[in-house]
Amino acid sequence: MFKIEYLKFSGRLESIRVVEQHSGDVQVLMTIDGEAIPNLRVPTSIYEDLEVGGAYEFFSFVKNSKNKAKNHGFVYAVKPENGQLLVVPSMRYAVQVKMAVTGIIGAVMAFGISWIAYFFGIAYFFGRGMNMNGLVSATTYSAFATGFAVVAFFVGIGFHMFHKTTVLETWTPIAPAKLAGRFSRLHR
Repeated sequence: MFKIEYLKFSGRLESIRVVEQHSGDVQVLMTIDGEAIPNLRVPTSIYEDLEVGGAYEFFSFVKNSKNKAKNHGFVYAVKPENGQLLVVPSMRYAVQVKMAVTGIIGAVMAFGISWIAYFFGIAYFFGRGMNMNGLVSATTYSAFATGFAVVAFFVGIGFHMFHKTTVLETWTPIAPAKLAGRFSRLHR
């Protein structure tokens, strides 16, 4: 199981190197206050505005898994010292769309799989006293409820992320050294 955390860290950017390019963002290895922080993806528009030697506050979604090699992060926003917040506004809405699409796909899959499971489960436990119409009806309602629960889960995550991106001051502060310790030494 993994957990996504909303973290903010700050310091002087000593170096930043692109490790891999993706569409719309880059994966970087950056050094902040002497600590190498790997596996961070930064939107290209924000990356272009970063200058070595500048003091910044970074707002990042970070995966916190027990397996340090799997941990990675995504920089959502950067605030330069005495500057204006750098953020890609479309990201707030892109997450909502991705979560909705994922929820719909998950709901369709959950409906199909659970319909089969409910059909045989209900037939096994209650089938002797039920006619076929009652069995199909109970199965369909149960499968719809399961599909709705899956959609509600993903939409809830999307709304939570949307809310968190509006209140950046509530993100948990972390020291660059402590953040660097969450990543495997293989990536540094």
